[in-house]
Amino acid sequence: AQVLLAVMASMYAVYHGPKGLRKIAERTHYLAKLTATALQKCGFEISHKNFFDTVTVKTAEAQTIYQEALKHEMNLRLIGNDKISFAFDETCDLKTVNQLIQIFTFGKKKDLTAESL
Repeated sequence: AQVLLAVMASMYAVYHGPKGLRKIAERTHYLAKLTATALQKCGFEISHKNFFDTVTVKTAEAQTIYQEALKHEMNLRLIGNDKISFAFDETCDLKTVNQLIQIFTFGKKKDLTAESL
């Protein structure tokens, strides 16, 4: 079973090539950075200043946000009672960023979108 994963990963890299992998990585990091910036503007505390594709947010409302995300069929990671984390991949886009902003703000920040940052 492990060999299959290794073959799939290598074929993914071969298919996209060095430039393609770099483009995917840069886009993924950009979306994570954009979301972190938006959430900071909303008053949320980002748990770390250095990240690649995964953002962890410290908030007393982590459990409520987690439940809200489930309603929107988004799988976030609940870390204890006061942290929630999410990660971006190549399937994410600005719509994903906007959905996360709306989930974290419970729809109160309709004027704040990825496009407005």
